[in-house]
Amino acid sequence: MIVAAPRVVVANIMSEPGRVFAVLPAAGASQRMRTQKLLLPWGATTVLNTVLRQWTSSMVERVVVVIRREEPRLLEICHGWDVDVVEVDKTPEMKDTIRLALDWISTTYAPESDDAWMLAPADMPRIRPELISAVATTGFVAPQTITRPQVGRRKGHPVFFPWSCATEVAELAEGQGVNAIVNRQPCRHVDTVDQGALQDLDTPEQYARLRPYTPSDES
Repeated sequence: MIVAAPRVVVANIMSEPGRVFAVLPAAGASQRMRTQKLLLPWGATTVLNTVLRQWTSSMVERVVVVIRREEPRLLEICHGWDVDVVEVDKTPEMKDTIRLALDWISTTYAPESDDAWMLAPADMPRIRPELISAVATTGFVAPQTITRPQVGRRKGHPVFFPWSCATEVAELAEGQGVNAIVNRQPCRHVDTVDQGALQDLDTPEQYARLRPYTPSDES
């Protein structure tokens, strides 16, 4: 048994796992935050820099970020990391953002049946590499099963999908989101006390509560 702090428990795997591709939708307009939230300070850097550091430090094969072309500062940050960037002209629905990223992965990396993809919003800077790896490791125990972290009774991110679920995204009906796939598929849960699995930044109040303290805050 492997324990990924804090208290994330996963099982051993006997065979070599496939590849994992991360999908980070970052094409939203941040309307509730009233400013581009991914550029907000987070410790000594920005929210987006922190998110990319966490994901590129994990076990995922490649990180794919979807960003609007009209966000040059976000694009500049992404180009400073070893990630793939998919640019879009307007703010698409979340499922369309995800579909574009999956199409990119399919065309560029030709995933096989034992590969997988993981999904988390780009406004979750408290998702740590240990949690990402724990969810992925558990997912590969039953590779045709969706896996996600669970804090108490609350389900969080990132969500691990077998690659076979990628085609289902394109088949979602109008008004359906990716949650429809999660709800109709078998799902394993990784029990954790890591609140980062639940903490996204949608409003100024959430940002003020979750933002890391830095000495400059006193000035």
